[in-house]
Amino acid sequence: MDLKIAIYQMDIVWHEPDKNLEKIENALSKHQKEFDIFVLPEMFTSGFTKENYLFKDNIEKTLNHLKCWSKKFNALFMGSVICFENGFYFNRLYAVYPDGQIFYYDKRHLFTIAKEHDYYQPGENKTILEYKYWRILPLICFDLRFPVWSRNLLNFGNGYDISIYVANWPKTRIEHWNALLKARAIENQCYTIGVNRIGIDGYNIEYNGCSAIYDFEGKTMSFNEGTECIITTTLKKQSLDYYRNNFPAYQSADNFIIK
Repeated sequence: MDLKIAIYQMDIVWHEPDKNLEKIENALSKHQKEFDIFVLPEMFTSGFTKENYLFKDNIEKTLNHLKCWSKKFNALFMGSVICFENGFYFNRLYAVYPDGQIFYYDKRHLFTIAKEHDYYQPGENKTILEYKYWRILPLICFDLRFPVWSRNLLNFGNGYDISIYVANWPKTRIEHWNALLKARAIENQCYTIGVNRIGIDGYNIEYNGCSAIYDFEGKTMSFNEGTECIITTTLKKQSLDYYRNNFPAYQSADNFIIK
């Protein structure tokens, strides 16, 4: 029932998908620890960009790499990329399974301050993944600021055990990132994972990572600031279940529907 998580805090090469895929390949080849899930940052092939048209035809190659890695390592691979579909662009998180299954989540809360909504379509649906008897909620960057969307509805039959946020979250607001990740873990009584990038992007925005894994009480299990690295941690389902059973705060949660 334990789940081994590996997250890649990556310095994304601006607008260079081939170089980023090669970088991931090299990082995986040097990583000796086993893992069940491998998580990449938001827009890991390009960086967070408005120039979506440059990557219109890039998705097939990226998915082929994810499928290859997933099969090779017998692990679930996740991360968001630019996707063009039916005339629209999406900031889409793909989850690729070892057996070839692919699920996705489209970012719902677009970063309007940077005009993301002018270039991408918002998603409409939550996606809850099931893997090795765990339920996982994938989310993207700005989604972190909106707790209603991520509310863990354990008491109403639609709960999850892990929330995963992939991001390009800048250094200037990193304290928000740190505080909100911990808050989401506490309020939803779940493991919460934040996978951020490092480096400087093409808009001269600096990122310092602070990728982290928090347990269901908001305690820090893993954390790294400023270093390109793969962080690994083991999540324990028995510990999660024990905590929820002995402190079932979720039973008093409000029931609601997002329209």
